[in-house]
Amino acid sequence: MKSSYEKYLISFKLSVACSFISSLSIVFLAFYAGETKMTVPKLLVALVFWIGLIAEQILFWKANSMRKKMLGEKSKGKIGLLSICKNKFANAADIVLLVSLILLILFAVFGILENIVQYILCFIIILSFRLHCILNGQNFSYINNKKEEGKKNVKQD
Repeated sequence: MKSSYEKYLISFKLSVACSFISSLSIVFLAFYAGETKMTVPKLLVALVFWIGLIAEQILFWKANSMRKKMLGEKSKGKIGLLSICKNKFANAADIVLLVSLILLILFAVFGILENIVQYILCFIIILSFRLHCILNGQNFSYINNKKEEGKKNVKQD
């Protein structure tokens, strides 16, 4: 039987996977750019996006609830949305978000590399924003703290 922490990690990791899948669906819209008619593939892309987003949030809230129950605490600190660069992974997500946002704006203003590149940049922006929120948040900090505790315990033995 899995421990509470293992169940927490599974829920957290699945939320990140759902975020990736949902964000990736944006790239597939490039294949239907210019089409005005609603087709089954376009509908499937939209469904993947929204179902992935909803699943991500449900799994993330579940993980958050499990963390609070394990720690017996109420919310401490800022939410990930309001935090910046709290660890090296969050730094990477924040930098990627900023650079891809700047590139998308420049490409759109100057009409450079239209279509697929702009859809890829949208995918990167959406994913890096979601990762910004996740990696700067309390759940990821908890995982990092648990890893550090494990390293300290190994060194002491």
